[in-house]
Amino acid sequence: MAVVQSKNRDQSIDIVAGIMIIYMILYHIYQWSHIKYLLVDYLSHFLFMFMTWFYFKAGMFSHKEFCKDLVNDSSKRLLKPYFIFSLIGHVFWCIQQSIIAETSWKTWFYEPFSQIFRNSSVEGNLPLWFLLSLFIVKMLHSLFLKFKISDVWLRIVSIFVSFMLVYIMREKRIPLIFIQVSLGTIFFSVGHFFKEIQYRRFQIILLSQCFFCFSLVTSSFVENQIYLL
Repeated sequence: MAVVQSKNRDQSIDIVAGIMIIYMILYHIYQWSHIKYLLVDYLSHFLFMFMTWFYFKAGMFSHKEFCKDLVNDSSKRLLKPYFIFSLIGHVFWCIQQSIIAETSWKTWFYEPFSQIFRNSSVEGNLPLWFLLSLFIVKMLHSLFLKFKISDVWLRIVSIFVSFMLVYIMREKRIPLIFIQVSLGTIFFSVGHFFKEIQYRRFQIILLSQCFFCFSLVTSSFVENQIYLL
């Protein structure tokens, strides 16, 4: 079967995406196994934004204003797999719970809604939070395009809301979807802004220097799921 490739496709983006996915797998193995892995610790200084980069990438290819076609297309790509695999994951989670503990109708019918409200995904398939948050981010950004509101205002509002939410979550727990969307919107908007100028030589050199300097002097990272900034 012949593989058809577009001559205009930027394969460097696919390479970066592949690196981020491989690192994400290593990171979660490291996280859940509680094994000290020096390679992951070292890479975390340079790939601290591995999850939010996918919002940046989505923003690079965003150009549609809010419309019915955009909603339908995004629903098929994001919401449809979100609900299908949430259902599958929840069924397996319920089976697991019935084996290790007593369950009731709440486990089957109430818990998935409660889990989605708290964490944006069900316990049986936690990584799906990204699909839901990306859908909301895309809709928000398209609305700003529709009403001709500058991306600058979107970034300013998102940054303000993100810091406000981080402050609030020091005192009380709130649904994670708020911080996921606010942080995701920042990177999505930045990706939309840099989709052309990031390929200019001067910008590449300047941004690369800023990135490596920041990576060397800080151990902070951005993680939408556990709301650390």
